[in-house]
Amino acid sequence: MTSHVAPSSGPAADRPLCIALLPQGGPGWIGGELYFKHLFEALLAHRRRQGSPPLRLVVVSAELERLLADHPLYRQADQLVDPRPHGRWQRRLSRLRHIANRLLPTGLQLPGHDLSAALHRAGVDFAYPFVPRRGSSGRPRGAAWIPDFQHRHLPQLFSDQERRGRDHDHAQLAAGAPEIVFSSLDACHDFQRFYPDSRSRSHCLHFCSLPEESLWQGDPLAIQQRYHLPDRFLLCSGQFWRHKNQALVLEALSACRDSHPDLFVVFTGHTHDYRAPETSDRFFAAIHERGLRQQVAVLGLIPRQHQLQLMRRCVAVLQPSLFEGWSTVVEDARALGRPIVLSDLAVHHEQDPADGLFFPRHDSQALATAMTTAWQRFTAGPDPEREQEARQASAGRLAAMAEALIAIAQASLARG
Repeated sequence: MTSHVAPSSGPAADRPLCIALLPQGGPGWIGGELYFKHLFEALLAHRRRQGSPPLRLVVVSAELERLLADHPLYRQADQLVDPRPHGRWQRRLSRLRHIANRLLPTGLQLPGHDLSAALHRAGVDFAYPFVPRRGSSGRPRGAAWIPDFQHRHLPQLFSDQERRGRDHDHAQLAAGAPEIVFSSLDACHDFQRFYPDSRSRSHCLHFCSLPEESLWQGDPLAIQQRYHLPDRFLLCSGQFWRHKNQALVLEALSACRDSHPDLFVVFTGHTHDYRAPETSDRFFAAIHERGLRQQVAVLGLIPRQHQLQLMRRCVAVLQPSLFEGWSTVVEDARALGRPIVLSDLAVHHEQDPADGLFFPRHDSQALATAMTTAWQRFTAGPDPEREQEARQASAGRLAAMAEALIAIAQASLARG
């Protein structure tokens, strides 16, 4: 069963609802890291709004030091929890319990799961992403998170071992998670198709981007000049994983080189693909083989604030991906009021950005046409009027994001 969550009417309890986030992602998966950062910002904004229900926020991570260094905003949580056992005997007991539970049948599991215990001690009502132990009742409740089913749609990009691992994990959640959250209706439908017998309640929670307030006081022209870029350029931001489809942009750029020799594309993002390490080497070789050195700049992984300033400055954003669970790039472009050229994925249509030019995801000629259309139609930013409209709209999407998670939490707690 699927719920596209409506706004919450507020906690019914006489004490603050306590929600714990367990952030995922990191340098190897920046999209996951940003997902939880923005969700935490949404919950903070919800708590600040006058008349909003009382809310207590807990952040749980075994890497608190790194997390706080990368995103100091997590310090605004009411409590920070490291779930790892710290004492020598606690660590030994945890290891013995872990070994025993691997050998015992599911129904005979030893109690005292470290994460559950840490959440309970912190007074957490609902944790995300978190799956309560089967058969447990009361608090903490929780919801699992499945970002997408990329390995089902693009199996050629995964090893047999990785596909089996993901299938196993998803099957475990389908069999045992009371609630599962997806970032799109597209992913919800995939889950129902792949696991039609699951009794898990599935929820769609659309995430959004929220630029830091300091971004609007920054100077995008200065960042453009810092990287020695031309005044007009298209921006393609994303990790250099094969499914991000940056190679198609080079094909399209080659196709329109004669008609638009001034068309320039800037690429940002981590250049390592752990599944196919040769991806970036082939990409750099293609730039030279196609004679595109004067029309391309590859900046690699730059500070996010720099990337967003370049997005404010660009003529249009490019999102050529072959697969997304819910595109952060599309949400960034929306939050900054920038036009975007994007592939015809169902999830991209679900996101439905303003000034979006769609193209068939494997068609380089169609992408070339969309790129030249954007080049002729749009001007380099920033556009103060569009940015102000985008900022106002972002506040509404941020509120909806927080309210959706709170509604999932309250519904889970009500079911017990």
